[in-house]
Amino acid sequence: ELIQKAIKAIKQLNPKPGLQLDNNPVASIIPDVVIKVEDGEIIISLNTHFPSLKLNQKHAHDHSNEHVKNAKDFIYNMHMRNQSLLAVTQSIIKHQQGFFHHGASALKPLTLEKIAKDTALHVSTLSRMTQQKHVHTPFGVCAMKYFFNSALAQEKSDELGSTAVQEMIRMLIEQEDKSQPLSDNYIVNSLSKKGITIARRTVAKYRDKMNIPSSVLRKHL
Repeated sequence: ELIQKAIKAIKQLNPKPGLQLDNNPVASIIPDVVIKVEDGEIIISLNTHFPSLKLNQKHAHDHSNEHVKNAKDFIYNMHMRNQSLLAVTQSIIKHQQGFFHHGASALKPLTLEKIAKDTALHVSTLSRMTQQKHVHTPFGVCAMKYFFNSALAQEKSDELGSTAVQEMIRMLIEQEDKSQPLSDNYIVNSLSKKGITIARRTVAKYRDKMNIPSSVLRKHL
């Protein structure tokens, strides 16, 4: 009874009182790539929020050759950046087609090395390119890094991505009887029936990663 009273009191508190002093607007994410699915076809478009760049030939002779070269190099680099981003996106779609039709539960294992083979770009270049890049998908805006995940053993079909398994765990917990939350062991057994081999500690790790409390805490909450 004492704990329930404490929980009720705590729920009435503001967990982030400092926000009352912050008048700055929340920055929104502008996706670098937009991916749509229309009539079963996946369509890619670059969200180029940069202006179209070109060299004004009329005034180019008024500047030194060095400045003109720098301008041309800058325009070329922007063009190559867009081409590389498009190539990387096409490669992601090639390996993760299921996601764009069915969502996170269809994500497969994917590494930068696989994208490197498709695009002929170095892994270190890909790592930099995919940092802080976002993709607008039919299932919301995702960080480009979201599509890269490790493999998890599966008996009945191809390898399954760890992100897909996390989504399965999340869905199981969302559908549980709230008065009798599912234990991690129960989740392990449920996934095992689907041919997915996973340890209880891995379920707990994924649950923590998704900010989902244990079954004991979920029952109290």
